Amino acid sequence: MVDSLRKNLRPRWPACLLASLIVAISPPPPLAAPAQLPPTTAVNGNQLPPPVPDGEDNGPSPKQKKDLLKYRFENLKKDADRLSKLAESLQKEIDQSNPNVLSLDVVRKAGQIEKLAKKIKDSATAGY
Repeated sequence: MVDSLRKNLRPRWPACLLASLIVAISPPPPLAAPAQLPPTTAVNGNQLPPPVPDGEDNGPSPKQKKDLLKYRFENLKKDADRLSKLAESLQKEIDQSNPNVLSLDVVRKAGQIEKLAKKIKDSATAGY
């Protein structure tokens, strides 16, 4: 029985190998181009403002800049306060832990502190 199966499979493997090689080396089909939106329509369907001619400043107004700086500063203060509280709780966890074993909570809080510190650093340097 095994011999009959081998005889049936032998003639097929070169064709399978050849077919798989052809599929592997053939170029992928071209991707469809994304649909182009009209220049005055945003992705969500809202109307965009008309384009500004070259040389004109279309930045935020001074009041908007002031409000944006105030908003960023308030967020920095909140994040710094949260960072301080996390650091204090981490210190308490370490003080209460065994010198030979650190709990997973210590590792988790250290990761949170690291992420929050990076967020504060990035937002402080990018916004000003």
